[in-house]
Amino acid sequence: MSNEQVLLESKTMREEMVVKVSDERADEMFKKVKSLVLLPDNTNVTTEMVANYFEVSEETIRQVIVRHNDELKSDGLKVLTGKELSYIKSLCQIESRAKSLTIIPRRAILRIGMLLRDSIIAKQIRTYLLDVENNTKTEDKLIALTQDNNNAILLLQDNIQSLKDNNSIIITDNEELKHNIHMLINKVDELLEQPLFKIHENSSRLYDMLVINDFLSAMESLGVKNTYSNNYTLFNKEFENWSGINFGNKKINKKQYWISYYGIENIRQFIVGIKQGIIVKNDNGFWVSKSGIYSNKVEWKKVLAEFDNKCAYCGSDEILLAEHIIPQSSEGGVDLLFNVIPACSHCNDRKKTMGMKQWLEIKKQEGMTKEQIQKIRDHWERYYIKLELDI
Repeated sequence: MSNEQVLLESKTMREEMVVKVSDERADEMFKKVKSLVLLPDNTNVTTEMVANYFEVSEETIRQVIVRHNDELKSDGLKVLTGKELSYIKSLCQIESRAKSLTIIPRRAILRIGMLLRDSIIAKQIRTYLLDVENNTKTEDKLIALTQDNNNAILLLQDNIQSLKDNNSIIITDNEELKHNIHMLINKVDELLEQPLFKIHENSSRLYDMLVINDFLSAMESLGVKNTYSNNYTLFNKEFENWSGINFGNKKINKKQYWISYYGIENIRQFIVGIKQGIIVKNDNGFWVSKSGIYSNKVEWKKVLAEFDNKCAYCGSDEILLAEHIIPQSSEGGVDLLFNVIPACSHCNDRKKTMGMKQWLEIKKQEGMTKEQIQKIRDHWERYYIKLELDI
């Protein structure tokens, strides 16, 4: 059975493929095969749009959705009704009297491409997916290296030479045991030569260069002296500040975590941002990007985590949008971290350009708690940065 046939038949293989592909990588695939038009939310498409993309009928897409509903829902496919439906219709200017609307994000589109047997476009998508190991960007491949695997690699690299040296003087009459040890060592050598581990090794070296050279230079330009035992400790402290990650007392290989979860490019962007004065510390000691949350992939994640991936106003965990405390249409309505919190589409649509004082009065009458209001104030005060005239 060919790999393409396995992809059509195997849910497990489809799952493995989808996990490997980031949204950015998916966009690259779509561009190579056929341009994909998204809704104005820049995330989803409708059933009709998917059918047009794969050049099949809408009924064919509906049948795929029915047969593989659980898979596609795990990728983010959602059926909108009520207020969510009204909001998306308004946002995307969809003229329809239908009482529901199926929206399909990138990963679900890719999975549909794995399931459509007779679509030429889908076949081309499968070709690119099956070649994903050769075409995927370095940072995307690193996501496949889990925390445990990364730590295991380091442990193997630290101990392999010791195993080789000591094996020659093992005192035992058990020849089978000696043979098994030799086989294990050889297997480890083979494993460490695999392309994925080579990518890990190269990214690890680049990380070292960035931290030891560029980061130290950036901090020295700010007049910061490293009082820690090494540069890595200082970098970990500052990148935890930037990302909002708090490891507490957990014992974790932070280097591997940063590389796997954020990628080398985001680490580089942080360091270069400090050098160029784009990422600065505010009066409270928090790193903030003067270019706004849309200029990086870190700050919006931090905001979502801060509010537990829920609407700051009502606590809903539905589709969350970047809500501006001071509206963008008003003076001071910037995209900077302090002015942005997560809001569900319903609250975002109702507030619009309303002032925060008036809006909170309405929300208090609807049950918004003092704790929720204080959390918004704390967010503003924590990340507030005084705007210069040239920004």
